[in-house]
Amino acid sequence: MNKGENFNKKNISQTEKTILTFIEIITGIGVILICAILFLQVIGRYVLKYPFAWPEEIAGFIFVWIIFLGQTLAFYNNDFIKITYFRNKLPSKYNNIVELIVNLIVFLGLIILSIKGYEATLIALGRKTPTLRFSWGFIYVVFPIGFSLLGFCYLIEVFRNLKKYNFNNLTKKKK
Repeated sequence: MNKGENFNKKNISQTEKTILTFIEIITGIGVILICAILFLQVIGRYVLKYPFAWPEEIAGFIFVWIIFLGQTLAFYNNDFIKITYFRNKLPSKYNNIVELIVNLIVFLGLIILSIKGYEATLIALGRKTPTLRFSWGFIYVVFPIGFSLLGFCYLIEVFRNLKKYNFNNLTKKKK
């Protein structure tokens, strides 16, 4: 898939498309909310001469949610940065196995990050944000959610790699 190619064109299930569309809508609403909140802060500061205390905090929280949910969209749109120098140096018959190994390593890393994010969320539940006094757990919970979503994407990709990989390709001898 080419960089920036939309996920609707990729060979994915209807369930994946539904989840991705939901994430796209949520992140889009988040961007609109950030713009509206920061615009309100500008109006308060320069027109009303009374800056509000809460917009910066809320915008920051929404921004974190957009990033951790949006990484799933970036994965499906093939917008992640990849370093393919070493893979390109290998014979092409090894590309699929290298991709499979990399996807497995990333998946395992995302499992660890999801667990650590969950643990951090539990710790943060008792802490309150400075201005609005929200629980930090509300902000931290996006870490395990985002990493789990991305881990699920990599797991699906691992199964796709296994499905398309021709194991006989490595064992055939040239005549």
